[in-house]
Amino acid sequence: MGSLSISEAAFQLSLKDFEEAAYRISNDVIVTPLLPFECADRKLMLKAECLQELGSFKIRAGANAIESANEEDLLNGVITASAGNFGQGVAKAAKNRGLPVHVIVPETAAKVKVAPPMPAPAPPDDEPDFTPIFNGKNLDQWDHRKGAWEVADGSISCTGKEKTRNWIIWRGGSPSDFVLRLDFKYAAGNSGVQVRSDDQGDHQVFGYQVEIAPQNKMGLWHHSLLGKDDPSHGARFFMATAGQEVTITADGTKSVTQVAPKDEIVAHFHQENWNRMEIIAKGNTLTQKINGVVFSKVTDDDSRMSRRKGVIALQDHGKGCQVAFRNIRIKELAREGK
Repeated sequence: MGSLSISEAAFQLSLKDFEEAAYRISNDVIVTPLLPFECADRKLMLKAECLQELGSFKIRAGANAIESANEEDLLNGVITASAGNFGQGVAKAAKNRGLPVHVIVPETAAKVKVAPPMPAPAPPDDEPDFTPIFNGKNLDQWDHRKGAWEVADGSISCTGKEKTRNWIIWRGGSPSDFVLRLDFKYAAGNSGVQVRSDDQGDHQVFGYQVEIAPQNKMGLWHHSLLGKDDPSHGARFFMATAGQEVTITADGTKSVTQVAPKDEIVAHFHQENWNRMEIIAKGNTLTQKINGVVFSKVTDDDSRMSRRKGVIALQDHGKGCQVAFRNIRIKELAREGK
């Protein structure tokens, strides 16, 4: 494009140029919808790039630049400077191609954008009274929809073939007070860990769920399969988010305390790497921790909806969900008052 500015060069592009770019990056992005938005004097169509795995359109430019480069230019890897989304996009696109990558960021960049990946270690040997509930070899004691789940590399993994949400359910009991520990690796889609929940049959589970999703959604305590018309929907569909401590009273009234900034909390989750989760269920309180950090806590006394025991399950939300779980173990606690 010679000495043209970026804006001038953009107007030199043809439809064919865009079609070729779309083809080059087709393995890096998903096709996102156009959503109608009505204004007083016009109708807008919003391109929902927030649905990309990294939550931004910026991976498109980075992936196209890398894919368009000569092999000789990529021998030493990729380097870029960015304060956030573009750097994440370049890093992801380079990783997809097995290329080394360096992203230079300013000191003022948001922590959530620059947290380094940290793989979860193997379970420590000093975990007295913890019992493994997955043997790393097969799905004994785990009830699942045929074709939806498998054991791969010692982990319980979604196959990604299911179109609709489903759960794999541990059939070893319905514990009440306990500490559940596991390692998980999230790559795409939507998943979660279910505790103290109701088995509704056909591999559907109703109740408390720790959300597993892109980094900006981590920390959520969610009530799965709660109908939109249920009077508790407003308080329980998103019971707590990252950095929150929530109390729900007997009549379903919810109070929320933000004890830490959300961005600082979710930065401790390392997307596409192994993370360690701990769920503590004791009395009326449920706490989720990831990589040793408390992400959120719910104290639930709702007389209609709260549960003190139930099944443990893992969710596949369908439509290409990619998540794996390993080193799943539980320590049951003495119930309060007993």
